[in-house]
Amino acid sequence: MEGSPGPSDLRTQLKEREAEVRDLRDQLSEAQEEIDRLRRENEQLRKELKAAGRGKSQGQSKRKKKRKRSGRKAGKGRFAFRSAPAAAAASGPPQPVPVTITQCPCCGGQLRWERTEDVTVTDMPERPQPEVKCYAVEVRRCEACGRRVRGQHPDVEPDQYGATAHRVGQRVKAAAHAVHYGMGVPVRKVPAILREFTGVEVTQSALTQDALKKSTDVFGLKLKKILGDARQLWRDQRAGKAKNFPARAEKFEQKLTYHLRHRLLKDEDNQRLLDGIGLQHDQGRVLRFLRNPAVEPTNNRSERALRPAVIARKLPHGSKNISGAEAFSAFTSVIQTAVKRGASSTFDASHNLFGPKTTAASSTEAHAPPP
Repeated sequence: MEGSPGPSDLRTQLKEREAEVRDLRDQLSEAQEEIDRLRRENEQLRKELKAAGRGKSQGQSKRKKKRKRSGRKAGKGRFAFRSAPAAAAASGPPQPVPVTITQCPCCGGQLRWERTEDVTVTDMPERPQPEVKCYAVEVRRCEACGRRVRGQHPDVEPDQYGATAHRVGQRVKAAAHAVHYGMGVPVRKVPAILREFTGVEVTQSALTQDALKKSTDVFGLKLKKILGDARQLWRDQRAGKAKNFPARAEKFEQKLTYHLRHRLLKDEDNQRLLDGIGLQHDQGRVLRFLRNPAVEPTNNRSERALRPAVIARKLPHGSKNISGAEAFSAFTSVIQTAVKRGASSTFDASHNLFGPKTTAASSTEAHAPPP
C-alpha cells in the first residue's frame, strides 16, 4: 500500500517515543523530589512557628459552651447608692414639688397623702466670676538715703509692683497644678480649662514659673534677679540717674557674694551654675561693670560683631573638621578684636600679629680670615 511507513520508519518512531517517555519520567521524578523537599520545609516551618507561639493553636481560646453574664453578680462585690449630701451643702431650702392632679391617672380613684420624699440634684454652679482682691500698698521713702519701703501683706509678694503688680492667687495656681500634675492634663491646655470654668485668665509660662519656684531652691531665679538689678544700676549710672552709686554697687557685690557662697544644692543644674559663676565671681569678673562703668555688663556688642562670621560659617565657609572650625573661630575673633581696637586695616593687623618680628640688627665685628 502506497504511503504506508516501512518497518524501519516504525522502529525509528518507536525509539523517539521511548526517548520522550524517558525524559518525561525524569522530569516527573525531579518534580516529585522538589515537592517532597517543599513539603518537608513547610512542616519544619510549622513546627518552628508553633514553638514560637504563633501557630493556630496558640493565642486562640475556645468558645465556652455556657458563658457567664457580664456585670456585677447578685450579692457579690460592693454596691452603694449615692448618699444624700449634708444639709449644710444645700444652696437653699427644699423646693416643694406638689402633686398637681386629684385623681389617679390609672383608675381615676381619689388620691390621699402618703409621705414626702427628699431628693437632691448636685450640679455645677453657673460660671463663677473671678474674685479680685485689691490692695492699696503704701510706699514710703527714706529722707536720709532715699530707700523705698513698701507695706507688707501675706497675699502680696515683695516684688509685686510695676509690670508684675497684677497676678493670680494661690488657689488658681493650686488648681492648675492639680489638673496638670495630678490628672495628667498637658500644661498647654490648663489655661483654657481655667478660663472656661473659672473665668480667670492665666498664661502657661506663669504656671510653669510658679511650679519651678515651688519645686526647686530658686537659686537661678534669685541669681537672675541680682544680675538684672545690677545691670539696671549700670544703665542708670550711664544715664546720670543713679544716686549714691558706689554704695549701691558695693551692696550688690555683697549680695552676690553671699548668694554664691560655697554650699551643696539639691539640683544638679543649679550646682553647676553655682560652681561656674562662683569661680568667675571669685576672680572679680561678674560685676566688673560696676567697678568700671566703661565695661559693658553683656557681650551683646561682641556677638553682633561676630554675627557675619557665624552666618558665613554656616553657608559657604563651613569647616570639614574640628581643626578647621577652631582655626576659623580663632582668626575671626582676632580680626574682630583688632577692628574694635581701631585698626585701620585687618591685613595690617594680621601681618603685625603673625608676621616676622623685626628687630634691630646687632653690630658684628669683622674677623680676619683664617691663615
